[in-house]
Amino acid sequence: MKNTFKDVDNIELSLKVKEMKYIEDYYLNYLNNLDDKSFFIENLKEIKPYLENNYLILEVDSILLSNKVNEIKVGLSKYLMEKGYSVTVEPKIVHKENKEVDDLINQSLSVDNINIPHEVHIEEPPKKSFNFERKPRITEDKPNVILGMEIKEDITLIKNINSACNNVVVEAYVFADIDIRDTKTDLKIITLKITDYTDSMYAKMFVNTKEELDKIKGSIKKNKWYLLKGNVKDDAYSKELTFTIRDINTLEKEENKLVDDAPQKRVELHAHTMMSQMDGVTKLDLGEHTCELVSKAIEMGYRGVAITDHNGCQAFPIAYSIITKYNKKQDDPSKYFKGLYGTELTLVDDTVNIVVRKSDLPLKETTFVVFDTETTGFNAGGVDQMIEIGAVKICNGEIIDRFDELIDPFRPLPQKIIDLTCITDEMVKGKRNEEEVTRSFLEWTGDLPMVAHNAKFDISFIEASMKKHNLGEFKNTVIDTLELSRALDQGYARHSLSALVKRYNVPWEEDAHHRADYDAEGTAYVFHKMCQKLIQQKLTRISDLEKLIPKDEIYKFGRTFHFNIIAKNKVGLKNLFKIISLANTVYLYKTPRILRSKLNELREGLLIGSGCYESEVFFESRSIDGKLLNNFFI
Repeated sequence: MKNTFKDVDNIELSLKVKEMKYIEDYYLNYLNNLDDKSFFIENLKEIKPYLENNYLILEVDSILLSNKVNEIKVGLSKYLMEKGYSVTVEPKIVHKENKEVDDLINQSLSVDNINIPHEVHIEEPPKKSFNFERKPRITEDKPNVILGMEIKEDITLIKNINSACNNVVVEAYVFADIDIRDTKTDLKIITLKITDYTDSMYAKMFVNTKEELDKIKGSIKKNKWYLLKGNVKDDAYSKELTFTIRDINTLEKEENKLVDDAPQKRVELHAHTMMSQMDGVTKLDLGEHTCELVSKAIEMGYRGVAITDHNGCQAFPIAYSIITKYNKKQDDPSKYFKGLYGTELTLVDDTVNIVVRKSDLPLKETTFVVFDTETTGFNAGGVDQMIEIGAVKICNGEIIDRFDELIDPFRPLPQKIIDLTCITDEMVKGKRNEEEVTRSFLEWTGDLPMVAHNAKFDISFIEASMKKHNLGEFKNTVIDTLELSRALDQGYARHSLSALVKRYNVPWEEDAHHRADYDAEGTAYVFHKMCQKLIQQKLTRISDLEKLIPKDEIYKFGRTFHFNIIAKNKVGLKNLFKIISLANTVYLYKTPRILRSKLNELREGLLIGSGCYESEVFFESRSIDGKLLNNFFI
């Protein structure tokens, strides 16, 4: 400014500041216009703000009031700016009641004070309390009113509460113990967990009188229904919509009991209690010795239920006790309730059969017979038989010979087989029978190693035909490209032939799929590319394929599935405990798990079930063809 007006002497600058009394009026006016009418705002109205530099300071005596100032300070600062006051609103916590104590401490530490007392007794400052006081909201003449007023408004379902709203009435079932917390003031926060079985939410209320607190503690109990009225707001602490209670009435409401009126009840063989983390929803209380899964099943007239918690058996003692007490009261043994004890575990597949009948032949320069069959169905040992055998001989990636022949089954083909393979009755009519074609195929194959995709299925029909027609014993080495893919390409979920031809860039027409000769040729080219990949990993012989998965580490890296296991008798119960112990100790890796081979070793007295959607049957049904899925039921 001196540079601007350098030709003018003796410049004096004065700024006129608006009087402080007006800023106090604007402050009160802002608070009076707020929708928030809580006692926090009422307390703030008693505070006289003052200016300090460019800050408007509000002295408060509690963290709760400080938090309330922080909530409104942005809006208040903008409001004052519009009125001509460029200030920033800030709270300042001042513990006024500690002033006498501070003076006493400062006096005792003074250098001029020679007579330092050996002991200074400082009384603890009184607990802070809110200036806002009101009479207890207890109505003695209306027995149905616990707190506040009688509620007559319409009821709102909790599921329909999607945003903040006022004067809401809900039916509330208190499903957990009441939580009462002290604050740094006389204020107490009471939190309820409520539901009306359409949805659930937190309900809170603030109490600062002993009469109200005693009334609530004596009247509101867990597992009871109440009628609540209040406001719904976003809670700054829980970060969700919370019901703020104003009025509480009692509510007589009968619970809807589950009824199963089926004349023959089912027995659930896969059920969890709350001992299954993040999975079980039926209550199990160790303190009250209750198991809702068992008690509800008994109440609905079931004959039994299986308890199959994840990875453990912690629910067994309580369930056994409840069942025993119930059965002792029954005069008729036919009305006894049966408890089935089991668990749901993770199975690790360590029975990887990539090669059937080992061989030390090299992967390179060996001629392999890659074959496929088409059949009338899935049951090789029953009424079904082959209707086509297709095969190729491949050496170093070059197909050197082919075999393909249809077989007359001497009966109409099932329509689903015609739809799947496109082989019709006219195509097989007059062809050679299964015995003649099988003999010709075996003579063409000789003792060469064989390859098939899901070899278990195709070998089962070859062996069934040989046994049926007395053609000798099948002794060839067989490599299964399905198991080889699972071991070689562990990062992939799908291992069907359609997936493999895409993965290894083999020319393929999906419409021609499910004909034996075409499938055999596609499998042959996939196998050749697999061999190239194996040779790069220095696995050069058929016998080396077992090295793809180390046996001592297979429980960590083998394929995993969920399965259920239930004890049939005391021997099974003992084996069940052994399996659970091994899964949680020896084979523990990320989760408790058990090897398939160890499960087979301890199989006596046990029932094995498929488990949940992560079981082997469900997994395979998503990733392989229908006929391959039959392997799990043979």
